[in-house]
Amino acid sequence: MGSIQFLNTVKAKVHVPKNVSEGTMSVETNIEGRTIKALVDTGATNNFISEYMANRLCLKAYRGSGYIKTVNSKAKPLIGIAKDVGMKIGQWDGLVSLSIIPLDDYDLVLGMEFMDQVKAIPIPHANSLCILEEGKTCMVPCTRSNKGTKTLSAMQLDKGFK
Repeated sequence: MGSIQFLNTVKAKVHVPKNVSEGTMSVETNIEGRTIKALVDTGATNNFISEYMANRLCLKAYRGSGYIKTVNSKAKPLIGIAKDVGMKIGQWDGLVSLSIIPLDDYDLVLGMEFMDQVKAIPIPHANSLCILEEGKTCMVPCTRSNKGTKTLSAMQLDKGFK
């Protein structure tokens, strides 16, 4: 019952497309006045931005402790962490933290850290991201992309090795 009441707080009409596409979900974000397509990834624990995009946006980074390990590669130190970065997604705006790592597939990945912070619920069948943060509730359209190939990306963020 609590879940129904929680979802009932959303007062937005959702257009459900007749032909729902498959593939990854992306949402348009705005950071420092630039539009960046972000991967919505419920399998990622943190938010990540590519080193290239962080440099392009001139984000102030703090030295991060930890390592990032991607498939078939050695663990590399985290490049840095950009804290309190202003971000706008649809009608929502707020501050997020981004871990700066070497990425080549995406410039920005929004993981569970973001989902928990803004109380976001991805709705794949409606190509939408529902943000339920108090006072900033909105429904944001997403795009789906499937380039015809199956993709498996995996990386591990570790605070330190012993």
